[in-house]
Amino acid sequence: MSAAGRSKRLALLDEQANQPPPKREPPVAELRKRADEAAINGTLHWNNLQLQTPLPASVPIPPNVFHLKLGNNEFVEFPKEVLALRQLRVLEINANLMSAVPAQISALETLQTLYLNNNRVGKLPPEIGKLTNLQMLDVHGNRLHEVPLELCFCTALTKLNVSDNMLRIPFQRIEHVSIPDLLA
Repeated sequence: MSAAGRSKRLALLDEQANQPPPKREPPVAELRKRADEAAINGTLHWNNLQLQTPLPASVPIPPNVFHLKLGNNEFVEFPKEVLALRQLRVLEINANLMSAVPAQISALETLQTLYLNNNRVGKLPPEIGKLTNLQMLDVHGNRLHEVPLELCFCTALTKLNVSDNMLRIPFQRIEHVSIPDLLA
């Protein structure tokens, strides 16, 4: 195959990889079962279910959920329903297809741990700096070129993983960071 042929084939494969997955019906019975369990223990496991946005309105997230696992689904957009969970402390929304994080993430004031790794995020909103309770942020395996300076306002942040991104100078030397070590 010629170089031009390979280039066209690679471009086609990249285009296909960026297409949203076909629409699927959510597994409502399984979602309800897991939501009922979460109403008791506070942890909702909706990972590995091939969910898409928006989340099904027929199965609301229990209001007492403090740990939400939405990893390894097919979210192309950040699920807006998550932004209403004001008591959320841990959010795992890794291994999806999201390219953006909404500025409204700042509403999750109690958030301590955020897993956004292995998505397609190209930029973190500056409003992430309003998450002053955030202790750990994992954004490895995305398409970030820089880290927002507003992260400096996350005074509780002790762990930051930005490895496997396309970071530009001066950010490219940052990978796994212990914030107290970085500040020292």
